[in-house]
Amino acid sequence: MEGFEPRNPEEWEASDWVSGCIRKKLLQCGNRSGNWDGFWKIARVKVPNTRRAWYNVSMTLGECEIACKWNCSCTAYTSLDIRNGGSGCLLWLDELLDTRKYDVDQDIYIRMSASKLEGPYVIL
Repeated sequence: MEGFEPRNPEEWEASDWVSGCIRKKLLQCGNRSGNWDGFWKIARVKVPNTRRAWYNVSMTLGECEIACKWNCSCTAYTSLDIRNGGSGCLLWLDELLDTRKYDVDQDIYIRMSASKLEGPYVIL
């Protein structure tokens, strides 16, 4: 996935993905440099394991973004229910486990460092 790399490249080459991935650029949330993390929309994904997630059925996607932005532990967010245009909020508060591109109509917004979002990318 763009913005991430294997934690252990040798294991990855041997098709052993248990160590997962790490970010190429560290997050800036809470630093004093004035650079803010943003969110990168990744379409058509299987959402991560929700073991360390939080949800709210009545929030909009915009409210979900704000909640994630102001919580430095939040690593990603999405709509809780994608039917009928989407509703609710699902936040991940830890590593994103078991995520991959998938043939579903689900988008996820992953927190990325401001430096990763410079250039042609938009901070949402």
